[in-house]
Order: sequence, then C-alpha cells, then structure tokens
Amino acid sequence: VFFTLKSSYELPEIFFQHCQLEYIPTHKHLGLHVAIDLKLANHITFIVNKGHKKLGLLKKLKFSLGKNTLSKMYTVFIRPLLEYAAVVWDGCSQSEMERLEKVQLCAAHIVTGLPIIASKKSLYFETGWQPLSDRRKLSKLTIMHKIHNSCVPKYLSEIILNTRGNDSASAYR
Repeated sequence: VFFTLKSSYELPEIFFQHCQLEYIPTHKHLGLHVAIDLKLANHITFIVNKGHKKLGLLKKLKFSLGKNTLSKMYTVFIRPLLEYAAVVWDGCSQSEMERLEKVQLCAAHIVTGLPIIASKKSLYFETGWQPLSDRRKLSKLTIMHKIHNSCVPKYLSEIILNTRGNDSASAYR
C-alpha cells in the first residue's frame, strides 16, 4: 500500500528480487483496515457488517434467553468488535460513528425488547450501557492518563512527547 493524502499522485515502481510489486488499495494490519488515503470507511464498514452478523445470533436467542444473558452476550461478543483499536480510528466521520452506534442500538432493542420507536435515552437507561462515543472518549483519556503517569511502554510515551515538542515534553516527564 502506498499512503498519501494527495488527490492525484503517481505511484513509484517498486521491485523485490527483480519482481515488480503490485499496489493494493487497502491493507489489514492487526485487524485495522487502512486505505491508501488513510480513510477508515472500509474498516468501519467491515466492523458494522460483522456486528450485524453477530446480532443475527442475538435475535435468534432473544426469546430463549433472559435480558441479563443477552446483555452479557452483547458486551462479550459484539461490543469488543465495535471498540477494537478505537483509539486509532476514532477520527472517523460523524456518519461512520452513527453507523457504529446503530449496531449498539439494534442490540439494545434486542436485549430490552423495547419497540423500534423507543428513544436512545430509554434504551441506554434500560440496558445501563453508555454510547460508544462516550466509551471511546473515556478510553482515549485513560490512555493519555497512563502516558502522563508513565504506565505505558516507553515507545508509546515517546511518540506523544516527540509530537508535542521539546518545551512541553519536559512538563510530561
């Protein structure tokens, strides 16, 4: 993959052992789909589609399992999918964030049995869940707290400190 933010570009020819390498538009690395333009639409689409597939099983079980069991199944099998590497991809567009939230709201409808016209507020109240955007914000704050208090590997704190400049770096040590 050749990463660029330019709208027009010319890809250089790259050879490995006398064979020209072929470019691909996206690459999956550690479970994160990254596109040539560094946009995350493909990754979000992958997550949403996989989430909906897993919700299908939850729907099949909603009449044979209780609310607590269904809620636990969501939090163990589906929500981690919606949050994996969110610290990295949380800069996605508002519409992509809403697509992710719809997966959780669909799960909330299944778990609670509330009608489709139920408000988000009532769904979150009934389940005790937080919006995914709030959970991502908390996760980012937790990581920054750990970096500030040297509770992460040195290479991670160095990335943050080096991007902030030398003057502010001393304030974090």
